[in-house]
Amino acid sequence: MSGQIKVAVAGANGRMGCLLVRRALAEDDLNLVGVRESERNLAELEKNLRGQTTEPVAVSSDPRVAFGDAEVVIDFSIPAAVADNINAAAALGAAVLVGVTDIDDAARAAFPGIAEKIPLLVAPNTSLGVAALARLVRAAADLFDHDWDAEILEMHHRRKRDAPSGTAMLLAAAASASDGRHPRRLQASPSRDGERGRGDIGFAVLRGGSVAGEHEVIFAGAGERVSLSHRAQDRGLFVNGAISAARWLARQPPGLYSIDDTFNVASDREGGQS
Repeated sequence: MSGQIKVAVAGANGRMGCLLVRRALAEDDLNLVGVRESERNLAELEKNLRGQTTEPVAVSSDPRVAFGDAEVVIDFSIPAAVADNINAAAALGAAVLVGVTDIDDAARAAFPGIAEKIPLLVAPNTSLGVAALARLVRAAADLFDHDWDAEILEMHHRRKRDAPSGTAMLLAAAASASDGRHPRRLQASPSRDGERGRGDIGFAVLRGGSVAGEHEVIFAGAGERVSLSHRAQDRGLFVNGAISAARWLARQPPGLYSIDDTFNVASDREGGQS
């Protein structure tokens, strides 16, 4: 169909990847043209796709093959694959949305150079609600000086590997953006050695069950506290945000973007949970 956006998905066998593939196949304005997965998962992936579509989809562990016809790549793979994915996409001229967390510093250092060639959106969380929360946290940080302590509490399902979460780090950056706080990675425990440092941002990390994601930013003053929070009830909302952002990203010039840049994008498709 003319006018469709050609989309490829990296990490198509993961939880989010499966939802994204299903959603891309269901949307009239999207055309799933490729998926990248590890070699050991290719047979299962091809079998699953045959049950969902009769249209040709490039299935490969080679990103140059999987992304060959794509206008935009949605990457929900693993941290070790991000550099290969964005480099391959840049060589092909495709935009990339990176939804992977815990990316190493070497890969992050390459983002500005890649963004000179293609539109690159890095989103540790694709929820528009989290984007709104980050804005509210920045506004609150403008109001509270260092006599107000900032703490971040986050909880995810038992299988999540990185801690604190990418979203917790995003919120820590929001809390530090206006008033000079310096976030640092603390142990996943409320206990500390010695007194709390003025201006520190602490993290409490919880893991268990099937929790999609809960984040709370607490500003604690003398005799009072203010809490700002977000709770994800199912992973479909992250798919909604990723699809909406990918549509937006496909129309942008080269540059380094965040989910916040897409915040005012109207999407009449967000009711369609996968």
